[in-house]
Amino acid sequence: MPPMGQLRIGETRALLRRREHAQRARDRFAWAVARQGLSERNLEDRLRRSRRQLMLLAVVGAALLLWGAVHPLALVLLPAVLALGLYSLYQIDCLEHRALPLLGSWLLSRIQRRPVAETAGIPDRGAAITPSPEDQPEAGPHVHE
Repeated sequence: MPPMGQLRIGETRALLRRREHAQRARDRFAWAVARQGLSERNLEDRLRRSRRQLMLLAVVGAALLLWGAVHPLALVLLPAVLALGLYSLYQIDCLEHRALPLLGSWLLSRIQRRPVAETAGIPDRGAAITPSPEDQPEAGPHVHE
């Protein structure tokens, strides 16, 4: 990670804001786990259950799409299945990363295709980070020709 002086002011503020949000999400997760008295085994069980639920919802969604071709009233249930599937993805992401981000910020990170683990890091934008003066070769008569 480059020193803060090598980042632009806007990027530094955004980096600090992302780190703060990531820390708050980890704190919310720790608080929720402690309040419910969950053990590591309980968290693993919930992760397995969420993954099974997501697979089941995918099968139900596919069945509704096929049945909807015959009976259009079946498509009324499809948004509910999609919403439950999104919530299952949220649960899986929270349990895997041990962080509890706000649902809205999690959805935005999914839309922007920025993983939760990356939200605390520096975005990879190539030229957004200015190179360090030490990385630049020095010019002058003392440089070997």
